[in-house]
Amino acid sequence: MTFALLVLAALAAWAVEPPRPVADSKVLAVVPEGSLSPSASAVLSDGSVVHAWASAPGQIVGQLWVQRFLPNGRFLPPLMVTSGVDLLVPFAEPQLATDGERLALTWRALRPPEPSGVRPFGVFFTLLDDQMQTLAPPTLASGIGPRDRFGHRLAVDADQVIVGFTSITDLPDGADVFARRFDWSGQPIGSSVRIHEETFEDQILGDLAILSGGDVLFVWDDFRGGEASLGDVWGRRLDADLEPLTPSFQISPPEGGLGTRQDGSRIAALRQDAFVVAWNSISGDGEPASSAVLVQPFDSGGAAIGDPFVPYEDPLRDQHDPRLAALEDGGFVVAWTDECLFAPSCFDAGPVAPSRDGSLSGIYGRVFDGLGNPAAPDFHIAPTPVGQQMWVDLAAAPLADEARLALDNRPSVGDGLVASWWTSPLTPGSPPNLQFRQFASPCGPGPRRACVGAQDRFQVSALFQPPGADAPSAGRVRDDGGPLDPDDAWAAFWWFEPGNLDFAVKVLDGEAITGTHWVYGASLSDVAFEVEVFDATSGRRRRYTNPAGTFASFGDVEGLLPAGVVGAPLLTSGSASTKSPASVASPLTPPIPPSCIPSATIFCIADRFEVQVSWTDFLGNGGQGRVIELEDETVGFWFFDPAVPDVIVKVLDGTAINDHYWVYYGSLSNVEFEIRVLDYLRIQEAIYRNDLGEFASAGDVEALDP
Repeated sequence: MTFALLVLAALAAWAVEPPRPVADSKVLAVVPEGSLSPSASAVLSDGSVVHAWASAPGQIVGQLWVQRFLPNGRFLPPLMVTSGVDLLVPFAEPQLATDGERLALTWRALRPPEPSGVRPFGVFFTLLDDQMQTLAPPTLASGIGPRDRFGHRLAVDADQVIVGFTSITDLPDGADVFARRFDWSGQPIGSSVRIHEETFEDQILGDLAILSGGDVLFVWDDFRGGEASLGDVWGRRLDADLEPLTPSFQISPPEGGLGTRQDGSRIAALRQDAFVVAWNSISGDGEPASSAVLVQPFDSGGAAIGDPFVPYEDPLRDQHDPRLAALEDGGFVVAWTDECLFAPSCFDAGPVAPSRDGSLSGIYGRVFDGLGNPAAPDFHIAPTPVGQQMWVDLAAAPLADEARLALDNRPSVGDGLVASWWTSPLTPGSPPNLQFRQFASPCGPGPRRACVGAQDRFQVSALFQPPGADAPSAGRVRDDGGPLDPDDAWAAFWWFEPGNLDFAVKVLDGEAITGTHWVYGASLSDVAFEVEVFDATSGRRRRYTNPAGTFASFGDVEGLLPAGVVGAPLLTSGSASTKSPASVASPLTPPIPPSCIPSATIFCIADRFEVQVSWTDFLGNGGQGRVIELEDETVGFWFFDPAVPDVIVKVLDGTAINDHYWVYYGSLSNVEFEIRVLDYLRIQEAIYRNDLGEFASAGDVEALDP
């Protein structure tokens, strides 16, 4: 396949905007005089971001650091992991991995002296909890051969830590790829294992990943040489005990792809045992670029999906040094360095900036689905338009349970994509430094995801779990995500039937009063559920949980405050209910003749039940709630804003279950109100009152006789 065709393949139609930064880039570390290693990053399950790096205030002997940044914008002080003459900063190459709660950190340093007095390099590791407390002290993980080369990586899951490294075991045969397993206390599990079968020429570890089913994938750069290529990318699949499941297989095209050398391989584990590999392809003829990035997705069976493709839109310059991050919904992000090295277009097509952003080298990225289809255009990762930006690292939140996979059907970085990189302004008085930046994707409404607020700023999703269910399911948005106005401040979800709403949420702008946005929720069901509100502008999120058997409405005026935290408990105002069956009631059948007459303040359900609400606020103002028609059996009433309901009421036919009609309601406001449901057929009435300052939700399954 020609380079032009590869570019066209990468320019398939995209449907969403690219990720946008949630804040300006921040400086992680700077050393006025000395050396600074590239940084490594990881995202914990609570949204915290952890970075690791090595720095030397003098020449090259320095310290290894790790630091945690909290979701609320605050951060813990940097923790020095190790220091001394063993740590040579230019060779440290720190790596980070997390299972969501714990961290594994590896680096290269000098090993203890051998009998000959030589001090070769080795790969060391340490384990930390989410408070940066040590679980296992620094320990040598490698030490197979006379010395270890560049190229070590690690991967973790809930049960083990796997450290991969490149070691020279026999000088005539060059380097080999090895791995060793450890538990989370730092104790080794078995001995080191060579990953590939043969040992000739150099095999340099590119990356490794633990698949969702527990198998382990290794990719490495094979420099055995050949007629078509000076280097190729190979891989192998092993089980969780590092027992081979497949022979080694070639990943880069056998004919050498676009160039004569394939190297710099990286891998990311996707959903359901799928994975993706990216690497450098260096061309010998320089047409049209001397260095390209290629990407190859694989399905759960290990079969390649299509041909390798370039991930970017601008093929005029050299693209190299790819990085990958898996996204929760099965997609992935690719990042790369963009600069002019040897590409003819940099010199023959008139004045071309060294990088697309005007710097000597820039960093860009792009989001893809699991099949390799682009979901958006390229986006700019490193915003500095001068000097050099390089050695990017990507990190995303660990993949959550399968239920959250159903929340959407397109790639999203809503769970926190973080990029860190090394930059040198190349100006007097401006030393090299490390920077990082967090990104989020614009909210895309769908059947399981609602977008609320100005410019769809807030993304809302819900999980519910009926009694007896083994796992939660994703709640569905009313009308499958539409047709609410793009700036609507509220959304509603249903659990069992499209016309039977079970939860409503609204987000109001209270920044002028409290400096934050306010989140209100109202449940019209007592099944267990969890609702998440994500702010795509600040990158902060809030999760609210409701236990089974409880009706809850709440108002959270500090939920998205900069000082807030992820996973706060639900602020409930309601009571446990033991009389609401989980069964779904039947739709109502209109009586003959109808009696209810609808108006701006009266809603008629099945022409039989009249629903109206009166209210009084904290200043003594009041009136009749105005109708917002939602479903045949569900109505909203607004008190202050015609676009946002303050109370939602539904009436269901439960006569087949307990010989009664049921009334459910939930409030998105804490003013005083009274709900009246009048049955014109039986001339009976159900009345529900809420006191000032309270949020109320309830389900009355004996509200009205049949």
